[in-house]
Amino acid sequence: MIYQLMRRPLGNGVRMTAKARDWRDRRSAGLDDTTVNALNKLSDALGKVHQARGHLYAFHQLTGSAHQERSRSYR
Repeated sequence: MIYQLMRRPLGNGVRMTAKARDWRDRRSAGLDDTTVNALNKLSDALGKVHQARGHLYAFHQLTGSAHQERSRSYR
């Protein structure tokens, strides 16, 4: 996430925080642009996985409650 703040312009109107500004253009020794870009892509992918897991959990909740309501309707 911090690498996203370092390397990507904020085109969505969000202002960069002071904490993020302090970290911009700072990186550990041995990190080249290719590594930073790869970490950006990995961070994006993990964010999507996290979001997908949230959707799956919501789907699980909906189907579970629908099953319970269906069961109650038979009584």
